[in-house]
Amino acid sequence: MPADRIGFALVSRPAREARRRRTARAYLIATIALALALVVAIAALSFGFARGETLGIAAAEGPRLALAALLGLALAGMGGVTAAMIRATIRGDRRRR
Repeated sequence: MPADRIGFALVSRPAREARRRRTARAYLIATIALALALVVAIAALSFGFARGETLGIAAAEGPRLALAALLGLALAGMGGVTAAMIRATIRGDRRRR
């Protein structure tokens, strides 16, 4: 093995920028997909409410409570996924150093 192939090499600036662009593109696609999924869920829920199909728990309180509960759970779930991804990213950064 040649001596110049041993050890660590610095990553060139274009390679780092390309990696950042790929990562940013992946995050953008995931964000758009999540937003579209939320829109579809809200549309399906509103169609169900228009037909009079509410959750059994919220039938006494009305459809607004059911909608608020569903949206709250969706946002809490998205927050949990985001926190888990950030935690994994931070752990990955520490391992690379």
